[in-house]
Amino acid sequence: MRKKKWRFWKRLACFHFSRPRAGKSEKAQDEKVEQSEKLEQAGSSRCSDDQISLQNITCDVHQEAPSSKVLPSSEEQPRKEHLQKCVEGNLSEGEIKSPLTEQQDSEVATSSESDLITRTRSLEIGLTALANKGPSSPHIIELLDWQEFPDHYVMVLQCPSPCENLFDYLERCGGILDENFARHVMQQVVEAADKCCSRGVLHRDIKLENLLVNTDNLDVTLIDFGCGDLLHEMPYSTFSGTEEYCPPEYSETGKYHGRPATVFSLGVVLYTLVCGYYPDHTDLDKIKNWLWYLPSLSKECSHLINACLHPNPEERMPLDRLLLHDWFNVIPKVVETRAPCYGHTGSAL
Repeated sequence: MRKKKWRFWKRLACFHFSRPRAGKSEKAQDEKVEQSEKLEQAGSSRCSDDQISLQNITCDVHQEAPSSKVLPSSEEQPRKEHLQKCVEGNLSEGEIKSPLTEQQDSEVATSSESDLITRTRSLEIGLTALANKGPSSPHIIELLDWQEFPDHYVMVLQCPSPCENLFDYLERCGGILDENFARHVMQQVVEAADKCCSRGVLHRDIKLENLLVNTDNLDVTLIDFGCGDLLHEMPYSTFSGTEEYCPPEYSETGKYHGRPATVFSLGVVLYTLVCGYYPDHTDLDKIKNWLWYLPSLSKECSHLINACLHPNPEERMPLDRLLLHDWFNVIPKVVETRAPCYGHTGSAL
């Protein structure tokens, strides 16, 4: 009988659950993967526990980036530790504030770009708030509120309705979009990426899964800043994101700059939308000499893909000049007002 009781209590002792605070994790690969998995498991339970029933908001914690990962380098670690201290520094234990509420109380702010991050322990919350700083952007997910708990945090984000991520939407359309519709999507994605960089935020994981499409009006929204960082002019030596969108210079030199890497990821998005698959090394070999093209695409579209995916970051088109490319300005912008893959009729914008 004593042995049975001992086994019972021994088994019971194994049922101990804990979640690490997202803002205190190191950016090492194993810890990042473990943290993402635990936050994904916790996301659905948090939403139900808080009884969030409004239809226009959603609780989102790393739910659309299953293949994102960190490719670490020891040279980046000291800067990460310094940034983490900034993130953890300015809130006392148990204190809850909303950076958006503080922004409304003081319209004229002269603080540095990192102030919104130093008000919270979570880097993701801080970057999302910083991307929302200033006039609202229709193509960046809006942070409505956030709250921290001893072992997790909750973000309340605006959710377009009805919507689905661009990866699923592309599958519904047969895996490929025509140029007119791809142009409509890319114009919004480029605007969102440029706005983030202008506000000091490097998203670093712009991909199909992190773009929401409103299936009624085809508006596109950029989400999930969990792999992001503060934008600076110095080269980065750690890549946090999705491998298919990783700039080739990181594989060759172990370093990359924020804006050229963003342009490369935008090029991968465009390539995938109009080709239906990811670019590979044979494509990059042709792009290196500006020779890549597809007969089914316009010469302007092929040129823009060469300009975004060039292996040499110095030869890529600058982010703030992408929307000036002929593909966005010369060809008439005519798309359906509803998704063509859903069988709706449409009209010119």
